[in-house]
Amino acid sequence: MHQIDTDEPMEDVLEDCSKKSKFTEQENSEKKVQNSEKEDIEECEMQDGDFFFEKKEKKQKKNALLGAKTENKKLNTINTSICLSEKFKSMEMNILDEEDKKKKKKRLLSWKIQSVSGGYFSDLAPIFTKDEKSIFVAIGSFVKVYNIKTRICTQTIGNLDQRDCLNLPKITAMELDPSNEYRIYVADEEGTIKLWDWMDNNLLNSRHTRKKIHYISIPSSNPSCVYVVLEHNSLHPSNSHDSSVYSYTFPSSVSTSTKVIRSQRILKCKTCVGMSISDDEKTLVIGSTHSIYVCKKKELNPETHQKLWETHKFDTRDPISTLLMYDNYVAVGDHEGKLLIYYNILNLEEPIIRIFHWHPQTFSALNFALEGSYILTGGREGVLVFWQIKTGNKQFLPRLGSPISKIGISRTNSLYAVLLENNSIKIIDAIDLKTKSEISGVQIGKDVAHRIPSIVHPITKNILFASQSLFSSTFLQSYDIIRDYQTYKTEVIRVSHLETLEKDGLEIPKPKITHISLSMDCLWMATVDEWELLNEYYDFHKENREIFLKFWKWDSPNKKWDLSTRIDSPHGLGKKVNGLNASPNEKKFCTIGNDGSLKLWKSKIKDKSRTIKTEMWICYKVIRYIQISNDPFNKNEVFCTTWTLDGSMIIVGYNKILLIVDERLGTIRHTINNLYIERILFVQALGTFIIVIAKKCILVWDILRATTKWYLNIPKIHHSLKDFHLAADHTNLLFAVSFNNSKEHNSKLYIFNVTSPIPIFLQQHPHKIIALNHIPSISFSSFTFLDLSGYFFTLTTKDSTFIKNIENDQTLAQEKEFKLSNIYGAISNEKTTISLPEDDLRSKVISIEALSLLYDKPTYTMPSLEFLLEETMKLIGEPPLERFSKTLDFKA
Repeated sequence: MHQIDTDEPMEDVLEDCSKKSKFTEQENSEKKVQNSEKEDIEECEMQDGDFFFEKKEKKQKKNALLGAKTENKKLNTINTSICLSEKFKSMEMNILDEEDKKKKKKRLLSWKIQSVSGGYFSDLAPIFTKDEKSIFVAIGSFVKVYNIKTRICTQTIGNLDQRDCLNLPKITAMELDPSNEYRIYVADEEGTIKLWDWMDNNLLNSRHTRKKIHYISIPSSNPSCVYVVLEHNSLHPSNSHDSSVYSYTFPSSVSTSTKVIRSQRILKCKTCVGMSISDDEKTLVIGSTHSIYVCKKKELNPETHQKLWETHKFDTRDPISTLLMYDNYVAVGDHEGKLLIYYNILNLEEPIIRIFHWHPQTFSALNFALEGSYILTGGREGVLVFWQIKTGNKQFLPRLGSPISKIGISRTNSLYAVLLENNSIKIIDAIDLKTKSEISGVQIGKDVAHRIPSIVHPITKNILFASQSLFSSTFLQSYDIIRDYQTYKTEVIRVSHLETLEKDGLEIPKPKITHISLSMDCLWMATVDEWELLNEYYDFHKENREIFLKFWKWDSPNKKWDLSTRIDSPHGLGKKVNGLNASPNEKKFCTIGNDGSLKLWKSKIKDKSRTIKTEMWICYKVIRYIQISNDPFNKNEVFCTTWTLDGSMIIVGYNKILLIVDERLGTIRHTINNLYIERILFVQALGTFIIVIAKKCILVWDILRATTKWYLNIPKIHHSLKDFHLAADHTNLLFAVSFNNSKEHNSKLYIFNVTSPIPIFLQQHPHKIIALNHIPSISFSSFTFLDLSGYFFTLTTKDSTFIKNIENDQTLAQEKEFKLSNIYGAISNEKTTISLPEDDLRSKVISIEALSLLYDKPTYTMPSLEFLLEETMKLIGEPPLERFSKTLDFKA
């Protein structure tokens, strides 16, 4: 290892050169270094003013180049490079600059977004294919085709090269081509109408209107003509007409022309709420806020060669929210939840109105079924209502689990596709009204403010995360981010589908899942859920939380989790559970709570005499590590835990200290109180290091050397666990950290090597990140994060050189797998030895007395940490570690 001293005099190396050349060389070198430092600062500076010490690394690399020249004197070699012209010296430094920039760029660009999955379903009615085996669903800027039977996305319609682009226009309308079942029209918020061949994802034609499109409608008699409703962004306050209706003619499927003809403007109105066109294209109905417009097509205009339209306006008594036409009448839904049927309105006569009323609020789902003899409606009640128009009778399909947004009906009227607000679609059989299939997107709820607990299944690589939708139960959702579909769902907290309000009109808080953890064999899962309620029935000085610790067993044949054990108030009445972690090598869990105790849980067979043995979970050890104050106003303590990689120790973070707890003995083996940081918010073990997230910094603690590896100050770390996430890659010794900006509603993602404070990747994301996880893999490193837009982004690197360099940097830590209990204390059992018959050797037993002679001394007489570590290694039987140096070394 070479230690580079940046203060070593250069005069000895340059003794055969003139003083002028010597001073010129030093002056040019200093200028180059200063300019390089300035460039590095500009490259590495973030918007929030953070710096990541790139300038220090680069300066040392350049000093290493100069320092290498000092070796010439020791080898009796004359360095003549200083006598070269200034042109060649400048070229030498420029080449070094370019190489450093290329390395830095390669390091940052080795990570990229590999896949994007999930997303929220757009508020558009699903469309069935002609064979009724698949449905079209608009999600953001793309249309996805889902197989009804398998629930898997089989095709994505759109520009797939831009799937990782978050600024694409959102889809606002879609409709199948009546003349060709393999074509679909798609309109977006930027005013573009596109005609796609959805089987091959081929764009056939497009037309840009430059205005936002709200609705499109295509008559079956003329499928090349598209009627659209455009939005006007008028800045003049006197202009009350903010919507216009146009028609565009696309080339037919047999035509060779690609020109799109713009028709005349048909109508201007205010706030269009719906549009329908008759099959013969002779009648067009548009719904406005307080009016219904009926447009009749007349003869051809000889001057413009365009059809003339005769428009009639009918005012409504109440504001309307949705409109749909079928045959000779128009169905309208108003703001009071009434369904109104207008007769004779298409004949331009005085309308006859029939009123049906069941919904207490406005409903947005409206569609015709069975050739117009039935009308289907749905709203916030989560009840699908069937109206028989002739008799006025109604039938209900209740308990759909969420408010209804839109209803799609197949061509044969045999299937209904009900789009729910919880980001799911239920396919309902029209005969028995039973759910045939359910297609679910990412269900995180639109009221998620900060973070949700999540975990990656080590075997299936599916993401398991907490989910809660409006008015429905709280559950765990397992999502396959590769095939982009929900694999299963587990109901953790069951609640009724009711909008419960307190006396003052405030909504009662819903229960939520706070922690998830999987056992090492993935057969057991532990969850923590809580329900907090503040009202007049609770005293302010008393706890008002209901907290449950639940253990679940995986039912492999039925592919679901079964509840095995429920622990009420695991850390005392109303005491919050701050952490839940599974042992990495045993079937155990640990929890930490506000009561100042660490509890260990293991499974136990309830009755061994029975044929069918039932397992239950019990608390077998309680470790008290701090005395908690009874002051009700001091309830903001933060406690966090993590297991070491070998499972022998548990790291507890509290206030400004770290506690190393022996899991087997149940005692505190070591206290680390010299971190010189503010309050600890989160800890994570990674190899032989502990990653500490504090109030304003990131710190990496080296367990073997009992020292701080590196420290990075980030001023914008907030005071709560809600604003950041951390995920660790134990194979490559990497970890990712994300921080949310509450003011700008965006986030920043960093990826670090555990040995360096310089991030190997950094990116700003336009949405808040609510979950961050590492996907285990041997061949490459991969992180996935979920943002508030409901998308999973998978960040991956397959740079083999990058992974190899990390492995080389961590050779010492990977070659020798030290058991941490051997360093901070182990269970003494002098009578037990393990024989090795091959070499006739016996394992070495370390007694507590031997360690006491080494460690149990007054503080002022304690030797250095290096001496203690070497002596401990001698007791264990391992060779002492090489001396640690923070000085950078460069290979010749």
